[in-house]
Amino acid sequence: MAFYDQLLERMRALPGVESAAGVWPLPLGGDNATVSFNIEERPVAQPDRPSANMAFATPGYFSTAGTPLLKGRFFNDHDDANAPRVVIVNKVFADKFFPAEEVIGKRIAPGTMAPGEKGGISREIVGVVGNAKLFAMDAEPLPIYYFPYKQLPWQPPVVMLRTALPPRMLESVIRKQMTDLDPNVPVFQVRTMAELLSLQVTEPRFHTVLLGCFAGIALLLTMVGLYGVMAYSVTRRTREIGVRIALGGSRGAVLSMVLKQALVLLAAGLVLGLAASWAADRLLESMLFGTSAVNPRVLGLSGLLVTLTGLLAAYLPARRAAKVDPLVALRYE
Repeated sequence: MAFYDQLLERMRALPGVESAAGVWPLPLGGDNATVSFNIEERPVAQPDRPSANMAFATPGYFSTAGTPLLKGRFFNDHDDANAPRVVIVNKVFADKFFPAEEVIGKRIAPGTMAPGEKGGISREIVGVVGNAKLFAMDAEPLPIYYFPYKQLPWQPPVVMLRTALPPRMLESVIRKQMTDLDPNVPVFQVRTMAELLSLQVTEPRFHTVLLGCFAGIALLLTMVGLYGVMAYSVTRRTREIGVRIALGGSRGAVLSMVLKQALVLLAAGLVLGLAASWAADRLLESMLFGTSAVNPRVLGLSGLLVTLTGLLAAYLPARRAAKVDPLVALRYE
């Protein structure tokens, strides 16, 4: 603990470092521990006790991690081995185990203990913080309760820094500070939270890019196919268009007629296509984080693109057909 006091003090003193703290497990770091506990006012037998994910943190961790305080207080330097035992819980924990109750001041007895302690020591809940995802971005937040590191020094915590500069600019300075403090302590897995997040979404990102490429190819084929079908359809009506012009129909009226008929076909196709797309988007929910499976903007843009392609496909051959000489059109096969 003395080592971490010195280390965090050195880290906070570095230029460009806004705050420094220690925590275990690190959010999205891959570690976890689940520990049962007893609610003091509703004790139950050991097999029936509820459980939740646990973590321990040094003072300043929540502000460093950007986790908001919802009720009560954060840990401070006085929460050490000689102080009353305390714990902080997240919102999911409070809502699940103390629904419609004032959670601040409640006491729980975790099944874990510090070296030299006896089991079942009661701890007071002194704060409620926002939810954090410990394991995966696509999983719902789980109940977590946090211990002050100096009251539960299980193992060395992960050092977390919030910086005003690009984090990688400070890496060499941080390594030097560690070497100066204790050259026998290795520095490893120096990563930014952005890198941890990127690792979490590597596989979904690959799937999304792959599906996006296929979708782009499908859209291109749709546009080409739509143009070909509409152009062929209008070309087949060249004789009809010639008759209409020969009987006094204006070229503008002929063009408008063709475009209206094309719009009817496009509207029917869009309705069917959007319905199918709406159903298919539900299959992609497992690949999305914090967004809806159905994006009206994307569907609307795709529909607009197909509509413009269809109108262009109908307009160009219809315009050519409307300009031909009626005698030539009547002899057209």
